[in-house]
This record gives sequence, C-alpha cells and structure tokens, in this order.
Amino acid sequence: MDLSAFVIRIAFLALPGLLASALYRKARGRITKKPWEDFLEVMIFSLMSYLLLALVISCNNYIRKNQNKTTVIKADSETNPEVSNNTDYKCWPELTIFNAFCDDKVALNWQEIGYASIIGLILAGIASYIHSYNAITWLLRKIRATRRVADEDIWELFHNSRKADDWLFIRDHKLNLVYFGCITFFSDSEKDRELVIEDVSVFDENSKLLYECPGLYISRNEFDLTMELRNNKQAKDSSSLSETNEEEGA
Repeated sequence: MDLSAFVIRIAFLALPGLLASALYRKARGRITKKPWEDFLEVMIFSLMSYLLLALVISCNNYIRKNQNKTTVIKADSETNPEVSNNTDYKCWPELTIFNAFCDDKVALNWQEIGYASIIGLILAGIASYIHSYNAITWLLRKIRATRRVADEDIWELFHNSRKADDWLFIRDHKLNLVYFGCITFFSDSEKDRELVIEDVSVFDENSKLLYECPGLYISRNEFDLTMELRNNKQAKDSSSLSETNEEEGA
C-alpha cells in the first residue's frame, strides 16, 4: 500500500476521534495546543470509541447467550423438542476494526466506524461537561491531591462557574464607567476581554445613572475590567432606586 492510501485509511479509521475532538473543541472554546497534543486527543477519542463499541458488542452477545441457555434449560424436551434442541442465538459480529489498523488487507467496516462515531460524539459531550465544571480538578481538591482550581484562564473559569442569570457590576477602568446587567456572551480567554451585556444600566464614577440600554458590547484588554457578582435582578432595582434617592437627597 502506498503512503497516500495508508493516510486516507488511517483518516477513516480515526473518524470517530476527529468528530469527537471537533465537537469537544466547539464546546470548550479555543485552546492553543501543541500538534502532538491534538493528535493525542484524536487518538484517545478514537480508541475509547472503539473500545466502548467492543464492550457493547461483548455485553450484548453475553446477555443473548445466557438468555438462550435459560430458554433451553426451561424447555420440555418431550413436549417441545424444537425449543430444547435450539442452541443457536443471534449475536452481533465481533469488532474487526482493530485488525484493520494492523492489516491493510482487512476491509473497512463502515458500520463499525459509524457506530463508533456516535459513541465518540457522546464521549465528547461528557468530556465537555467535565471540562466546563472542572470535575476532575474538583475531585482532586476533595482528596487534597492538588490545590489548583482549573487549567484554564480564571476569566473562563469565572464565567463557566457562575449562573447564567447572575447580574454583575462590571467596572470599566478605561472609561471610568460601571455597567450593571446580565452577561450573555463572553470571549475566549486568549482573545481581548469581550462581553455582551443585556438590560444594562450605565453609571459614572460617582455612581450616577447615565442611561439604560437593552444590550451592550464592550471589548477591553485584561486589565481594564473588574466584575462584581450580584445574585439576581432585584439587586439592580434596589441599586438603581438607592442611587436615585441619594441624588434627589443631595
């Protein structure tokens, strides 16, 4: 087999890992990695997908085999000899994809690749959940194996850990303004600090309400923003009311 045909064959065999890695990257955001780390990620997703598929096949065949034995034992050979003599059971064919990795003469089983791709997408969803909630780091912290909070930037950790409907004060040190609203979108950690805020109240440095708007986009560098978390929208109403009363009293 020539090199180009070999590369194409490997690409098809690694399809579950490629699809899973693409979905995982989409969910977790852009993270700069070395080429070998990307290759390792695809390889792990592919291997896990095929191993789980092999496990499903083995469990299915084992269950069907035991069910058939139970049927044969319970059958009455005198009154129903056909049931008692039937020792055949419908099983799924064993996985051949691992042989295809080693032997180019083994034909690719597209059904196996398709099922493994579905499993790979499920694995990518689970991995994204684990990444978003830092489940592994949380477990290690529980057993005091590490004091790390997460691998990613604290910017990303903060936004992923807070509730979607949390209301925040965002202090813009560049313009000396304070925004109060709900953050609906945020940029990846490797970009400028971009935020999309909804139902925004804008205050000056003296806490005077300047205006309100339904949505606001801001982009700053990593040193120009400070965020203070508030629990709910009622905080906005009470804050705006208190500021108005202070201005009227003055």
